[in-house]
Amino acid sequence: MKLTNNTHETDVGSLIGSDSFFVIPFFQRPYKWMPKRLRRFELDLLSLVDGANDVHFLGAVIHHGLYTDPSDPDAYQVIDGQQRLTTIYIYLCAIVKKYIELGELVDAQKIFRKYIVSAGMYNKSNIKLQSSKEDQGAMNDVIRDVLATKNFDKGLEGFKLSPLAGTNTQSGKRLTDNFRLANQFIRAQVKLEGKIRLDQLFASLVKTMTVVQIDIKDPTNGPKIFDSLNSSQEPMTTGDLVRNDVFAKTAADNPDEAIYLDTHHWGPFYQRFKVDKRDYFDEYFFPFGLIYDSNLKKSDVYGKLKEHWKDKKPEEVVSELSVYQPAFLDLKFGTNTSEHSKIIAKRLRRFWLMGAPSSIYPFLMRLSTAVSSDELSEKNAVETLDLLESFLIRRALCGHEPTGLHAVFKGLWGEVHGQPTAANVAARIAARKTVQWPTDDEVRYSVTSEPLYGTSIDKYVLWQYDEGLGGDDVSSLTMWIEHVLPQSTPSAAWKAFSTTQHVQMKDLLANLIPLSDAMNSKLQASGYDKKAPVYKTQSAFMSARSFAEKYTEWTPELLEERGVDLAEWCVTRWPHKKPDA
Repeated sequence: MKLTNNTHETDVGSLIGSDSFFVIPFFQRPYKWMPKRLRRFELDLLSLVDGANDVHFLGAVIHHGLYTDPSDPDAYQVIDGQQRLTTIYIYLCAIVKKYIELGELVDAQKIFRKYIVSAGMYNKSNIKLQSSKEDQGAMNDVIRDVLATKNFDKGLEGFKLSPLAGTNTQSGKRLTDNFRLANQFIRAQVKLEGKIRLDQLFASLVKTMTVVQIDIKDPTNGPKIFDSLNSSQEPMTTGDLVRNDVFAKTAADNPDEAIYLDTHHWGPFYQRFKVDKRDYFDEYFFPFGLIYDSNLKKSDVYGKLKEHWKDKKPEEVVSELSVYQPAFLDLKFGTNTSEHSKIIAKRLRRFWLMGAPSSIYPFLMRLSTAVSSDELSEKNAVETLDLLESFLIRRALCGHEPTGLHAVFKGLWGEVHGQPTAANVAARIAARKTVQWPTDDEVRYSVTSEPLYGTSIDKYVLWQYDEGLGGDDVSSLTMWIEHVLPQSTPSAAWKAFSTTQHVQMKDLLANLIPLSDAMNSKLQASGYDKKAPVYKTQSAFMSARSFAEKYTEWTPELLEERGVDLAEWCVTRWPHKKPDA
């Protein structure tokens, strides 16, 4: 798979699987990727594993060929690409380690010999990726850790590690820390589906991640080439391509026809995507494309749509594009342009309020449109929407990432034959072994023991709890989440809480209430006797007012008690629908 016609675009496996060395200049800066950037890499990898994408382009690797004897392996000095190459390398090491732990020694040996080490030598080492000075000791430790896994080195007949020259392991702490995170990621993925998942991760990493190799004559020109490659340019999006194709269908010698098309068809359709000075036009096409082909990859959307529309007039294309536009906009902005009944509109709006992942859009767009056209009963729609809300909220409460949901929802409409019910949707979700559906006990544990402040759904849960108490619809208000027990180091007024209890309890759901205005910073650290009157008078949220009425003091015991009550409310508000129900 390629994204360019460049003859030097190659998959990662071909890049590092040849018997070549990649040498980071000895005094180049060390490996720097932070966990946040590492997580982006993991999500890109999982999008390949789960089918959301079929290829991921990592960019250009700029290197300079070093002189070696004709009988020795090739060696390249890496001018740009150190961060990506090092990350790929340590994830491959983590994959090898997991194969060893699973007892798959043959696979482990093949990968280790092909990608990690070389049969030859460069700089007296047979490690293929030769790090900069500061990282060499850490890189040696990574390789030794792999070799030490269940005495793996004893199975590599004739192999002996020749380490890199560096011995300082502390200077490369980022590299060893990221190797630890890579191992955690691989273990978590394999726990879902065993060796099958590991095989998928390995294949996606080496076969569907690509780079363009640029070998420069003079390494001093590397920065100039890098700056040119990374200059700010506007990419051609799927939306741009679709627009060009639509207008290409008008008569080339009749500009009036193009003006009429823009004024009466394309223009009104396009303008509806502009909200609050932002343009959401390009976000529409992937979920729209999945409605027509659930196996579609992002890179295929334009090509498939172009083929689908080849015999259609421009007005017909715009008309077809417009069918699911109201449903998309409602999900994106919490509106009701689809003009649903209150009961349906309220439930669809909840997905906007909770910040539901866009992977669910194709299914919800179909459901919304089917209800509008009376192809789906309101009863089945309500039950299905309630089920999906419970599924997503339970996962969010328990800290599960939306990874893998694309594979669940992209073809779900077809799997239930366009007639979703709570039972058949629950059965299809349960059939996905890689996607967890938290139990009541797991939800109870998270609500009572895990910090939920700052998560993606803390405000939504508080909104729903307020609504459940009979409060007015306050979802349009700005919510300020108040920590009853202060976030900052508590004053003497909070002596009932030990330092340990403060750290463990301050961000629990039981310690959070909604306010309609931010409290004065001085009052935030005050004792409960001064806070409670403010809760009663300064919040439009019933749950804050009733909290102050119920609790005359705030202690660790009462916080734990409220946590249990909230946990029971959560498992009742978002029940687990049995697949066979």
